[in-house]
Amino acid sequence: KAEKAPRTNAKIGQGMAKKQAQRDARSLSEAIAAGHVRVKGMGKKKQQKRAKERDRGLMEAGPGFRGGVLNVKKMAPDGGSRRHSSR
Repeated sequence: KAEKAPRTNAKIGQGMAKKQAQRDARSLSEAIAAGHVRVKGMGKKKQQKRAKERDRGLMEAGPGFRGGVLNVKKMAPDGGSRRHSSR
């Protein structure tokens, strides 16, 4: 395992973060100019639509699935029949 880097000074870290933000902004503007990224909306609607359509795996069973166990309600005492008997 690689050793941890020594803690950097807060003032240096702020400068590093600022420089990284500038790099990100520059790369975004270059991607827009190249046509790789659209400016308007940055595709948020499409991202939300994809997230809705994404397979949720075991969570599709509902909120009763936690920690690998599906919790279900107990069956009715009459054997689970849902039909009402006529009186």
